[in-house]
Amino acid sequence: AAGGKPFFLYIPLTSPHSPVVPNKQFQGKTNIGSYGDFVVETDWVVGQVMKAVDDAKIKDNTLFLFTTDNGAAQFSRKTKGGKTHLSSGPYRGRKRDNWEGGHRVPFIARWPGHIPTKKVSHHISAFQDIFPTLLELAGIENKHRTDGISMAPTLLGRKGQRKHDHLYWEFRERGGRIAVLKGDWKGIRLNSQKKPDGPLEIYNLEKDIGEKTNLAARQKKLVEEFEAVMKREHVEPKQN
Repeated sequence: AAGGKPFFLYIPLTSPHSPVVPNKQFQGKTNIGSYGDFVVETDWVVGQVMKAVDDAKIKDNTLFLFTTDNGAAQFSRKTKGGKTHLSSGPYRGRKRDNWEGGHRVPFIARWPGHIPTKKVSHHISAFQDIFPTLLELAGIENKHRTDGISMAPTLLGRKGQRKHDHLYWEFRERGGRIAVLKGDWKGIRLNSQKKPDGPLEIYNLEKDIGEKTNLAARQKKLVEEFEAVMKREHVEPKQN
């Protein structure tokens, strides 16, 4: 900042990933044990970075983004009072799942004078959208072929936000899981080694964010549509 030149700073925190080792000043800060304390420490670290931006007097000219790459590794934890704390809240699943709890994560943006404060957006984006977003905000033409769509209109409170026709995920460990999201509808297939082409499940996230009611039997056309997307998007991994 002292040099006066534009900069990009990426800070991948190790917390609250394992090993869960909160520093002494944060130990005992929550009733969820060491993991809860570690989350509080993470929050403090983010606050320190924001303070550094403020102290450098570049807050009004700095876009600050905070997000994470996946959901919590452990679905539930016991509190000191014996109650259960659900790491994923109302969402089903956790890290390594294609349920919402596995990949629906916080995304917070701050840019005073540009991004409206205290606003919540329901626009669905993915990590591939960050690169074209930063290019647009920096006034740089995107000459790269990417799957991402700039979410600058959403951040700046403008009209004209393009949307993904659909989003597609694969997770290949433990037999593999495939999911497609289109609007409020989500199709998910839980493959296994014994049954590599398991049945497709369909959920309406607007009415069923916890993915509890499988509507596949009543949504035959969606099943066919999502099956076609999965077949088109899937790429078999190369064998070493």
